[in-house]
Amino acid sequence: MKKLVIWMLLLSGISLSAQHISDISGIGKLSDGLIAIEKNGEWGFINPDGELVIGFRQDIVVRESAPVFSEGLCLIEETREGIAYYGYMDNTGKTVIPPVFLNATPFDNGLAFAIVTSKSVRGKNQYLDMDIVVNEFDEVAINPKGEIIAYLGQRKGVLLTKKRYKQPQIEAQLLSPRLAGVKNKNGTWNIYKF
Repeated sequence: MKKLVIWMLLLSGISLSAQHISDISGIGKLSDGLIAIEKNGEWGFINPDGELVIGFRQDIVVRESAPVFSEGLCLIEETREGIAYYGYMDNTGKTVIPPVFLNATPFDNGLAFAIVTSKSVRGKNQYLDMDIVVNEFDEVAINPKGEIIAYLGQRKGVLLTKKRYKQPQIEAQLLSPRLAGVKNKNGTWNIYKF
């Protein structure tokens, strides 16, 4: 009877072997229940059972040796006009915080630090009939919804042109669940309480 069942399974096309993912060039560590794997220069995520739960994609950010989920979110990147913008996806691969930041950190204790840009109109050029627009850059603390909860300082000298752009560095560090330290240009620190 056992032989009959096995033959019927084999003939019906049902495989008795486990799922197999091959030609993986990089493997991360378990973080938030998922493991990053790399194939052909793209990253995806498997669960502890080895099932691919987020397909291979090019927009996943690698900061150390492999991308990680932290507090259910993973950094993603989108390049527009030669400049990288960062956002976050959830553990299903859905973008939950759009890529709008010039730099961003993984979440820790419900906070992430990011560089946000905004434009303001400072006047009008009467000869060219054009607005005079100024880009402003701020280091901010954000919550897992992408909402800014604190402005931590301005960033000067950032140019949003492909040839002259240099990614602004994040100076903030989480000191405790409710405190952050932000390094100033002169080497001193400011402490922020949330």
